[in-house]
Amino acid sequence: MVTSGHLFSARAPLYENGVTIGYCSISRNSGSVDAAFVPINDPATDYPINVLCNTVDFLSTTTSRPGETAIVNMRGAASGTSSGRILGTNESCQVDNTIFTNMTTATFAATNGDSGGIIYSYLSASNTRPTVGVLMGKSGDVAYFSKADLVLTALGVSRY
Repeated sequence: MVTSGHLFSARAPLYENGVTIGYCSISRNSGSVDAAFVPINDPATDYPINVLCNTVDFLSTTTSRPGETAIVNMRGAASGTSSGRILGTNESCQVDNTIFTNMTTATFAATNGDSGGIIYSYLSASNTRPTVGVLMGKSGDVAYFSKADLVLTALGVSRY
């Protein structure tokens, strides 16, 4: 499972309903990436799938970098699903003493607890939902997220 790096340091446990289902194997929280990878302990019982939560919609295994004004969707643990437009694709922000660069900004709704949420677009012509990024957080009305392809490269993982 991929989530935000500021949520998990290396070797930190991931819980579901009070049960440890995995431990973070790698975390990146600098440069252009705020992401972590948590392998699932028992894929037979906790099998991650590409179905977006509580829907019948499948997330594509491809990544995409839509440009400014494109509509993207965010699925977060606290807010559920929201949509908005991309504002910028090469933005910087500072969180505590860390400066992030080459981040994407958008207008979708997000709140505390949505960090690590998946950002995706919808291509109606092919009925696909390419992965666009991983939510870092929000400042005012602007959401910041890491680009999906940079996340995969930084973590050394690929979509399945």
